[in-house]
This record gives sequence, structure tokens and C-alpha cells, in this order.
Amino acid sequence: MTLNEKINIHDNNYENIEKKLSKKNIPNLSIVIPYYKSEETIPLVIKSVEESCQAIKNEYPDWKYMVSIIIDGCDFNQSVPFENWQIISLRNNMGRSYVRNIGISASIYEVTLCIDADVIISKNILLEHLYYQQAAINERHAIITCSFFNYLDISEYSDASRELCDDTGDYRIGCIYQAHWKGCENDVQFAGNEYHLLEDTNKFKNWPKTGNIGPWTLPNMVLGGCFAFPTFAAQNVNGQDIDFTNYGFEETSLAAKLIAYFDAYVIPITCECCLHLEHMSLHQDDRKIKDDMFMKSHKVYFDFFLNKDIDYIRSEKYAYSYTK
Repeated sequence: MTLNEKINIHDNNYENIEKKLSKKNIPNLSIVIPYYKSEETIPLVIKSVEESCQAIKNEYPDWKYMVSIIIDGCDFNQSVPFENWQIISLRNNMGRSYVRNIGISASIYEVTLCIDADVIISKNILLEHLYYQQAAINERHAIITCSFFNYLDISEYSDASRELCDDTGDYRIGCIYQAHWKGCENDVQFAGNEYHLLEDTNKFKNWPKTGNIGPWTLPNMVLGGCFAFPTFAAQNVNGQDIDFTNYGFEETSLAAKLIAYFDAYVIPITCECCLHLEHMSLHQDDRKIKDDMFMKSHKVYFDFFLNKDIDYIRSEKYAYSYTK
């Protein structure tokens, strides 16, 4: 059976997990932050992560966490003077999938959370991930919890910007599909269509068995800026697929594997939105480069990756080497 065939018969109704939600216990957490030339945002990300973790530690004194920053073959001049943080430096630039996989392989706690080096989180967001993950552990069912984003220009960020966490510009909540979002020429048919994916699927519980809504499949609902999963499951499937080294579908490949192998539910975290810091006015040439990379990754994902046999993918082994 292929990944695509398995994903298309997946039932994402996670009501059994919701019924078990409790604030009594939370799982220990490994946090992975890939880093490549994000010197403008990484100090803000480090601050938000450590403050959020310390706030949780105040409520749950026995809770443990470890944060790993994986440096992808570039300079890193940021001081990280915290006890529960480690720096792993790669000699060469390997791409975000390889880097996340290094972090996943180094994770020591039950749950791993991946955060990008330009994403600001909060205590509430982190706790909701943990509440759902603990309920899933209790139910012995793998889940992928994924956050939503509000996008903000780096130049406009301040501590007051965190108030924007109640707002969003995330396409999964509501959007009109734009022509330049296309992954292939067939996607042009969706341009101008309005979508409310979160509401129309009852928070992804009723994702259709046909597999697609417009151009999207269920694994596409997991965006890499902030998502969590059971560590053992991700390690068992060898993390993200390293066919995706450039922009697009890196985290989607891991979500697809976890859904196919473990029947993992995809559960949205809706209490607040993360802040995604970026340069909003990308130069036209930069936008074209990203769009071209996305289309190449789209072809690999839909024409090649999803048609892989499950047993073949699970048998693949990747060797990781790093220096601390």
C-alpha cells in the first residue's frame, strides 16, 4: 500500500482525544529550532521560548524540557545562557529537513516540538500542545498538533505585538486562493475560490475521505513553524523525508508518514496564533525563487513521495553526523 492510499482512508475524527483532555499532567518536551542566517529574529525566538517554558515550569515544577538549536552550516553569534538549552552545529548547510531530523534524533523526551527561528510562541500555545499530547499518550494514539500564524513584518515587532496572537492571516482559517500559490498548473482552477478549512471540516475532524479540499490534503495542514508529535513515532519513520531540502513540503512529509504508519490525528491548536516574523515586502525576484522551489517540491511530493510503498519508506535509514 502506498502512502497516498493509506492517507486517503484515514479517519481524522479525534473526539476520543478531546474527551481525555486534562490539565493534571503534561509530557516532558524536546524543542527543536533549526537555524540558518536568522540573526534578526533568533534573539526574540529564544526569549519567547524560554519565557514560555519557565512560566510552565512554575505551574508544573516536575516538568522537564530541553531546547536544541541546530545550526545549519552558518555562523551563530547568539548567547544562550540557559541550563536546558544545547547548540548542535553542522559543518555544512544541509537544509531544513536534515536539520530537523538531527534535532528529532537527539530528542530525549516523550514529545518533540519543532519551532522555526522566526516564530514567536506563548505559554498558552505551548500548554495546549502539551495538553493534547498528554491526552493522546493516555489514549495510546499518535497525534500531530499544529499551530496557526499571524504574519508580521520584522520591523513592526515589539512586545506589544503579542496582542496580535488573537488575530491571524493563516490560509487554513480563511483565504481566497491566489493564483501564485499554485503548486502545478492544475491548481490554477482554484484561483479566486474562498476557503474556510478549519470551520468547514470541524477543526479537521471531518476531513473528507476523498483526500483533497481544493489543492490541499490533510498533511498540508501541518505547517513547520510550530508543530508537535510523539518523539518515538517520528524517530521510527526516520523523521522528515530528505527529498525535501528546499522550500516546501518538508514538514508535510513527516505528517504524511505519521498519518500512514500510526494513523496519527492532525489536531489544530486554536487558543492563540503564533507570530511569524518576516520581511513582508519580498523582492519580486525572491518571490519567484520561492514559488519555483515550491512547485518543484510539489511535484516531488504528489508525483513521487506519496506513491512510495509504506514498507520501503520505513526501511530507509539516514546517517546523521554532527559536532556539538
